[in-house]
Amino acid sequence: MSLLRELHKNKSIYAMALPGLLFLLVFAYLPMVGHVIAFKKFSVSKGIWGERMERLQ
Repeated sequence: MSLLRELHKNKSIYAMALPGLLFLLVFAYLPMVGHVIAFKKFSVSKGIWGERMERLQ
């Protein structure tokens, strides 16, 4: 069975699951980016992901 056929067949189930998955993404995974940024030594030229992690001392 192809993916499109599966989506069309169970579209009501996916439509009910979508709000919960969006809620999980917004309130559980996106805040983790803030936790990563808190321990980075930020440089404008390298951006957030180009810098090394800072250690607590």
